[in-house]
Amino acid sequence: MGQIKAIFFDQGNVLDDYRPQTTAMARLLGMSDNEFQRYAAPHVRSYHLGLDEMEFLSRVCRDAEITPPSHPIFRKTFYGNRTFNHGLLDVNTQLRELGLKTGIISNAERPLRDILLEKYMSEEPRQFDDVICSCDVGYAKPDKEIFYIACERLEVNPQEAVVIDDVL
Repeated sequence: MGQIKAIFFDQGNVLDDYRPQTTAMARLLGMSDNEFQRYAAPHVRSYHLGLDEMEFLSRVCRDAEITPPSHPIFRKTFYGNRTFNHGLLDVNTQLRELGLKTGIISNAERPLRDILLEKYMSEEPRQFDDVICSCDVGYAKPDKEIFYIACERLEVNPQEAVVIDDVL
């Protein structure tokens, strides 16, 4: 095995816990967690691949036979409902100080992508070398192409990279 040059982190359930936000979104729509997950499930992959938030919510609410919200709710429910893994973010900082490249590979919808770029990439020094989101590249994990794209963007070979994810 070659030398490790890059570490990629998943966002949801690795760098943060998204479940409280899912609960908050369900509540805003007047649903239980189970109902929201059931009605959202057929549309999540499209959402991760770039489907507009309002269209996603429209589809979920259509299937649930309820009125969709008149405005986006992702950003509203994000802050205050995501618990960040500060210990792992500190490890990321230490890895970067050791000269390793780090990035995020996420099945992220557009609103999450925007927040990740604001949170991690808008101020110098940047916290990661890159943020690779499914909504931008047209592939979602576990598609191998998203991993190849991430390696290419950080200019490392796949055998020189490690992915830290909550799914094997």
